[in-house]
Parts: sequence; C-alpha cells; structure tokens
Amino acid sequence: MVTAAAMHRAFDGANSLGRYAALAPSFNEAMLLAGISTRNRAVMWFAQLGHESIGLSVFRELWDPTPDQRTYDGRMGNDQPGDGFRYRGRGAIQMTGKNNYRECSKWAHARGAVPTPTYFLDDPAAAERDEYVFLPAVWYWTTQRDLNGLSDRRDLVGATRAINGGTNGLADRQRRYALCDSMADALLHERTITMSYADDELTKKFPSRSKYRTTGDPIDTLAGFVLNTDARIHEEFVEREALAGQQWAIDLVRREADKGDAAAKAVLAKVGR
Repeated sequence: MVTAAAMHRAFDGANSLGRYAALAPSFNEAMLLAGISTRNRAVMWFAQLGHESIGLSVFRELWDPTPDQRTYDGRMGNDQPGDGFRYRGRGAIQMTGKNNYRECSKWAHARGAVPTPTYFLDDPAAAERDEYVFLPAVWYWTTQRDLNGLSDRRDLVGATRAINGGTNGLADRQRRYALCDSMADALLHERTITMSYADDELTKKFPSRSKYRTTGDPIDTLAGFVLNTDARIHEEFVEREALAGQQWAIDLVRREADKGDAAAKAVLAKVGR
C-alpha cells in the first residue's frame, strides 16, 4: 500500500501523519479502482488530487456564496430551491450538482462501493466522509474524462483542462507533479510493483518463512504472494468497515457468509446482524 509517510511527503504535509494514515485505506482502494497502476498515472493522480484538495485537507466546496455558486440552482440538475448548496462540490476532485451526485451514486453502487444506487443523492455529505471521499474522483477520472490516457502521455496541461476546464492553478500542479515524479516509486500500490519484473521472476516459487510452517507446506509464486496480499488488505478493509457499521460493507460480508464463509459469519455475529 501507499504509506501515510509517502502521502505526507507527496501532499506537502498538509495533514498530520495520523490523518494520512486514516485516509490511506480508502485512498489505496481508490487507486486500485481508478487503475492507477503505473508511474505516470500515480504521479498525475497525486499531483492533481493534491492541488484540488490542498493535499487532501479540503473535501468540500467553500460556500460564500459567490454569484457563480448562486446560479447552481437551475443548473446541473439542481431543480429544487437550495439544491445548489445541497449538492455543492465534495470529494477529492469536487463533484458538483445533482446530476453528478446521481450518476456517481449509480456508478459506485454498481461496483459495490455504496449500499444504494441513490446514495450520494440522498446523503450528499457522505461524499466527504473518509470511506467515500475518493469515489467521486475515481468516477470522474475514469468515466467523465480519459485521465489515465492523459497521464500515460504525461500531459499535465491536458489533464488540468480536463479537471478544471482551464488551466487554473497550473503552476502549483506543475510543482506537485515534479515532486511526485521524483518520488514515484513510493506512490504505487504494492500490487503494481510487480509490473516491472520479468515474467520469469513472477513465476518463481518461494518457501514459507512462517515459524508455524510445517514440512510440505505449499509455496507460492511471487505474483501469487502479491495477489494474496492485495486480497488480505481488501478483506480486512471491508470487515473493518462492517464492524464500524457501514451498511455497504455489512452487505458484502453477508454475501460471503451466505456462501458459508466462516470468517464472514464471525464478523456478522460481532455486528449483530
């Protein structure tokens, strides 16, 4: 996983290490969901999210309201009085307007990330909570613009236009991009690091180093170890969220419990569902 220390450095220390540690699980999940699997994609992701959220410290649009913000009512699907304020910008790349809240909800629900297809529409403030705050960014990055393609081409200006509609804040984005480019190896999820290995390296097998191992214990390939680590991280994340009362996670755990999974059943028993 990308560590809190790497996030602290890449995002200019806008938050404490503890705060980045709290954000790290959902941030790493978002990177996987967005396909941030190469150096160039990671550099662009960190640079753009860093600018848009001031180093992951601001996840809600400041509401003056300015004249532009007052006109949100009647635009972007805001068809009821107060919708402009209710559906103001939220997330690491700020999602704005009722239409976008609706579409992002459908997308996130289809991927099992939120419990209902109208989740953010019904509870707009959920889009700024730690467990969901990066989902609007992933939705926009992958469905509204081809930001991975722009990242692959290292097109910082093009990516900025895709996110901002212009080149607002370009100097800060360039500074962040250069910083992240200098530390790119620390910004990739461990699952993606194996992409730099030759195929024969991935298929090598290694014995267990566990003190509990027994003679004849099965061994796995390097690729298998990495995939198993990813699975364990995601399972721990979902189970932790279920124990914290997150309904979407409880639903996923129940799905596995219904298949007979003993660990999932144990989690449900603790949740009391």
